[in-house]
Amino acid sequence: MASLKIVKVKSWDELPEILEPGEYEVDGVRITIAEALPREVVERHCRLGRMLAEKYGSSA
Repeated sequence: MASLKIVKVKSWDELPEILEPGEYEVDGVRITIAEALPREVVERHCRLGRMLAEKYGSSA
């Protein structure tokens, strides 16, 4: 079984427009996606999660 490579970048702009399933790390935040999604959808989701964690606290 092949191991998955984590794609590490400093900014969202360095990623392709469509993210394939796999693991990504953007500026230290690790993301795992299960299906191909547009980069902007994943970026908005992560920003919302970060905003909610700052406002209400995070259990992580």
